[in-house]
Amino acid sequence: MEITRSKGPDELPTWEDIDKMKFSWNVARELLRLTPLAEGAFRETTTDFTYAGFTIPKGWKTFWTVHSTQKNQMCFRDPEKFDISRFEGCGPAPYTFVPFGGGP
Repeated sequence: MEITRSKGPDELPTWEDIDKMKFSWNVARELLRLTPLAEGAFRETTTDFTYAGFTIPKGWKTFWTVHSTQKNQMCFRDPEKFDISRFEGCGPAPYTFVPFGGGP
């Protein structure tokens, strides 16, 4: 409301204004966490690699679902509860909340 009051009647918010809307962004992120746009996606390794003594070959396919992280109790306390405070401060751990993917 403060941003709206600072604008003229025909003036739209700027990117700087939107960046200041921390509460609104936290609400949007929590909505995306609880109601994701996509339920899952196939991931494919791009190179051979070894982890913990196991070799994972290039082209290995896995299926990731938001329930793996976004609704997992190990990643989010009380995962079915709407709680925008999850995104305050530094927010959730990396790759536990990935509404638009986490890159290659």
